[in-house]
Amino acid sequence: CDCIYLASMDHNVYAIDSQSGSTIWITEDLGGAIVGMPAISEEVGVFIGTFAEEMIALDLASGNELWRFAALDWIWGGAALSEDSLYFGDLSGTFFALDPATGVQRWQIQPGGAIVDTPLVTEDAIYIASEEGLLVSVTPEGVINWQQPFEGNTYSSPILANNYLLIATTQPEALLVALDPSGVQKWSFGESAE
Repeated sequence: CDCIYLASMDHNVYAIDSQSGSTIWITEDLGGAIVGMPAISEEVGVFIGTFAEEMIALDLASGNELWRFAALDWIWGGAALSEDSLYFGDLSGTFFALDPATGVQRWQIQPGGAIVDTPLVTEDAIYIASEEGLLVSVTPEGVINWQQPFEGNTYSSPILANNYLLIATTQPEALLVALDPSGVQKWSFGESAE
């Protein structure tokens, strides 16, 4: 279907027809508020994290539950998909990799600090921003490549643009920081910029 999947703080996920705006399906109460953006796999389904400390997979066509995975704390951000893994973090600072088809855990790490947004997945690495102002690069196998601390907090996902990793912070002097893929800071932009 040509659908929009809307996660809501009312504990439900809605599938909406993108042409007509009509409701295709609504889940039953999933047990917790959902604030992260859903991840979607045409092969498996819709993945959402909840404040009930669970990652849940739903069938695309029906909204029926496929599996649930218990995290350690609230899942605030959305999950990210690669070809064979589903990645997400929780407020305890634990970062997980699951098999998207089964919900079976592949690995978990504690890179440092609450994880409040969706990780960035590239061909070579997964980039995780923590609330406490830390950007972490992890291999697809769960090995930490590097960690780069920042002044201020981060509440947004890192993005990749022109071969730079961009991260927004709450620090007025460095509202936006650019790093190369090896974690070396190239520049920052802030209130004192001309």
